[in-house]
Amino acid sequence: MKQSKKTAISLFCSFIALLFGLIIYIFCRQGTHIHTLLKDCFSLSLPYLPLGGVFGVLIRNWGGDFFWGLALCFLLAVIFKPFRHKLVFAVTVTVTLGALLEILQFYGVITGTGDVFDIVAEATAAVCAANIIKRGNL
Repeated sequence: MKQSKKTAISLFCSFIALLFGLIIYIFCRQGTHIHTLLKDCFSLSLPYLPLGGVFGVLIRNWGGDFFWGLALCFLLAVIFKPFRHKLVFAVTVTVTLGALLEILQFYGVITGTGDVFDIVAEATAAVCAANIIKRGNL
């Protein structure tokens, strides 16, 4: 497969993961900045999708972080493509940035919950993305 096609597939995966994370934050998590911005600035009436059960709780609480970690790792793999250990760089930066953002949330520097399980979701996403990239030879 051509290198440009591999890059396009990685960027597409990053975009789709980013979109899924956005959908979760808009429709499953009322009161987030994104939900409020769309509702107030654009006068949109956004439906709320209450997700029940264990799977619903996982998606609502950590799905957005998982998909955004996935998107970041795919994007970083494209950026670090010339380097020999691109996946190590991509996973390390994704986990470090995720942990840093959660620590800043925990201490009130930026708004958010500062949840340890968000870091777990982002780390899991980074490992999943690295696996997909490696197995797909992207």
